[in-house]
Amino acid sequence: MAVTYTLRYRTSDVGAGAGEWTAVTGLSGTSHAVDGLASGVRYDVEVVAVSDGGVESTPATDGRWTVCAAPAQPTTSAVLAETLDVGWTAVTGAASYRVERTPTGGGDVTVVGTVTAPTTTLAVTGLAEESGYDLTVRAVNADGDVSDASPTRSATTTALAAGGTVDTDGVAGYRIHTFTTATADPTFTLNAVRDVEYLVVAGGASGTRGTCSVLWGHGGGGGGVSTGTLTAATTGEYTVDVGVGGPGSTTITCNDDHEAADGEDSALGRAGTPLVVATGGRGAPGRGPGATSTGGASGTGAIDGVAYTARAGGTGTGQYGAGGGGGAGSAAVGLAGGTGVTSSITGAPVVYGGGGAGRSSAGFGTPGDGAVVGETAAAADRGGGGSDRAVIVDGYQGGADGVVVLRYRVAPASP
Repeated sequence: MAVTYTLRYRTSDVGAGAGEWTAVTGLSGTSHAVDGLASGVRYDVEVVAVSDGGVESTPATDGRWTVCAAPAQPTTSAVLAETLDVGWTAVTGAASYRVERTPTGGGDVTVVGTVTAPTTTLAVTGLAEESGYDLTVRAVNADGDVSDASPTRSATTTALAAGGTVDTDGVAGYRIHTFTTATADPTFTLNAVRDVEYLVVAGGASGTRGTCSVLWGHGGGGGGVSTGTLTAATTGEYTVDVGVGGPGSTTITCNDDHEAADGEDSALGRAGTPLVVATGGRGAPGRGPGATSTGGASGTGAIDGVAYTARAGGTGTGQYGAGGGGGAGSAAVGLAGGTGVTSSITGAPVVYGGGGAGRSSAGFGTPGDGAVVGETAAAADRGGGGSDRAVIVDGYQGGADGVVVLRYRVAPASP
């Protein structure tokens, strides 16, 4: 008895309702390719055996989604150092979408994520800075069939951060950005969420020459120092202000005027809000009523997030002695300037914000490390206080300019 088969198919009732059956009759084999179907659409299928007398068997039924069309070319946005966002338009019949990336120029394909429809965006993470990537999207139907890839969208990630003078070799595993008063661009732009360690040093105050070389000069206060970490600092632009040291002078008038100049504040901020501040060193408050007087106080700051008050200047000793300036780490003692604060943020330990030395008839006191004395040049970018000059030179030494240093990891921490 001869038998043929009839194949019927229609769009399923999933969604907008079932369509009309289309029949293919007289099939003699046990398979048949159906052409002209729409992509991403579910079809109901049934097959019946037909006897030579025209009697049909009970239908064998099935249903399946056709493979979706490939998505259109995706878009990228918010491209940073380690992340970017991918977006695409919806595809008919897609149950989910698979996003893939390949290094620009060739390499292994990596599936970076799958999202369930109707979502059509994905945040791509785990990228390398300043690297090119080719991104494609595939639609996946409810049966798990995967479409062809979309056209490629290429993107290049940014550097982890920008701004200041960048050092990639000073400390292994870290990148360091240094801002001084000579920095042309006073902003720091962070392009990846990071813990960012900071050192913010204000300008030191100048010293004084005294009055007609009778009252010996005072030491200037060291600039304030702030250290700590911005934990999981967010991306975006940060403002940087670097305080200059109080200016010195090579001349002096013969009067009782107070000649010392304060250092300027340094700060790190964001969106108009200061996050970290260090205040400038203070110049000596004046000659005082007696034969001795007090050096300038230090500025203020916060060490590892703990604020400290200004360190006092010292009271001079000896004939017409004038005290040393307070340092960021301690008060002055007599003619000796106060100590500064040590930081290894740039590698080797460096002292910042030392107080300037006072002077008496016996000579100079000891300056705090990072400060200056006599006719020596100011320690660059360390916020030290200035001092008197040697007796053969009129005037007084200026304070050192401040500095702002930021650093963050570029390699994973060791386990």
